[in-house]
Amino acid sequence: MKRFFQTGESANARLMAPTTNSNQTGNIPGLMTGEGPSNTAAWKKVVARYQQPSRWRAVWQIVNSLVPYAMLWYLIHRSLAVSYWITLPLAILAGGFLVRLFIIHHDCGHGSFFKSRKANDIWGFITFII
Repeated sequence: MKRFFQTGESANARLMAPTTNSNQTGNIPGLMTGEGPSNTAAWKKVVARYQQPSRWRAVWQIVNSLVPYAMLWYLIHRSLAVSYWITLPLAILAGGFLVRLFIIHHDCGHGSFFKSRKANDIWGFITFII
C-alpha cells in the first residue's frame, strides 16, 4: 500500500489501467486467444440473439428452475425421516436452483426477462416470494 502513495498513483488507477497482454482479446478481460471471437463486433454478433426477451426461453427457464426446485423440497422433506446425510446434498442442490430463481427475479426486476411489464412484475414477485 505504501508504494502507491509514494508514486502518486492510486490503487484504483492501477486496477483500471488497460492491459497490454497479447493473450487477451477484444474488450473482454481475461479471455484467452482461441476461446471465442477476437473483436467486439464478433462478440456483438454472438450475443445479439440474447439481447431481446424471448417468451419461450423465459418460460422454459422458469419451468426448468421451479419444477426441480419444488421436487427437491419434496425430497428434502421426505429424506429428513431417513437420514440427514441424504438431506444435505439435496439441500445443496436446492440452493443452486434457488440461485437460478434469484437470477430470474433479478432479470424480471430490470424488465428484461419478458417483453411484457406485467409478466415481469408477476414472475418477479413469485420468484421473490420463493
